[in-house]
Amino acid sequence: MEKSEKLICTECREKAVISNFCRDHFIKYFEKKVNDCIDSYNLVPANAKILVGVSGGKDSLTVLYLLNKRFPGQVTAYAVDEGISGYRDKTLKDVDSFCSKYKIPLIKESFEGQFDLSIDSVYPVLKQKPCSVCGVFRRYLLNKHREFDILATGHNLDDEAQSIVMNLLKNQVSFLAKLGPKSGLIESESFLQRIKPLYFCTEKEVMAYAFLHSFKNSFVECPHAKVSFRIQVRDGLNNYEYKNPGTKKRIVENFINLLPSLKEKSLVDYNGISKCSNCGEASRNHLCKACELVGKLKPLVILQ
Repeated sequence: MEKSEKLICTECREKAVISNFCRDHFIKYFEKKVNDCIDSYNLVPANAKILVGVSGGKDSLTVLYLLNKRFPGQVTAYAVDEGISGYRDKTLKDVDSFCSKYKIPLIKESFEGQFDLSIDSVYPVLKQKPCSVCGVFRRYLLNKHREFDILATGHNLDDEAQSIVMNLLKNQVSFLAKLGPKSGLIESESFLQRIKPLYFCTEKEVMAYAFLHSFKNSFVECPHAKVSFRIQVRDGLNNYEYKNPGTKKRIVENFINLLPSLKEKSLVDYNGISKCSNCGEASRNHLCKACELVGKLKPLVILQ
């Protein structure tokens, strides 16, 4: 049997480690891809105060590192403790260590502190998947920090492909229009603008970048993730990608071409936004989703 051919970096002819690049040229390639996304979509305005949502995973630590590298002094990390024992306590230690190492300010909040509820406390009484409750509470807390100009998340190309397919399967056109490197349908003082600098980077590339920088990561998956719709879509897409390489990239690239028309269509049907009568945050209804959930769940938790 012939020996497998040694992979060579296309830039310098040294041994390749990923995507036909050596370590140094892969890092340059990856950082250029992220910076090109930031510049092409004007993700970070001049002198912007940047809040970065961090979970302690490879994606959020990577985007935190890169934004702090390019915009020193403008970045603050933000972590949420959902109250899931054996999971978030481990990843928060990684966040603490990372922010201490790179001297990045860190804000930490919890569901318990804001809502007097935790995912562990509401899970026994839930009639829906915990991910939906977690998502509502997390978005609520993040959006309250409008003293910052933008909120950066670690969503990568794989994540976006999943979101596109999920919304297509659910026929949620208005939600599709809110996707993209710069999330949301409109810019408003009621919403903290969200950005995704890793938008065109694959999960494999992000993992390689984090590994090459020795970012400490516990690699702990949420125990509730296995029941989520996203995980089902993720696994299906991964299987299709294995058989048809480039599928996720094509999904995202084709979606980007359609996004302007999707936004235009959704704006025609947009009825504006009002305020929650309980907390004053943005809401389409009398109560925002977070206050509505708290009102439903607290009595059930007390009775259990």
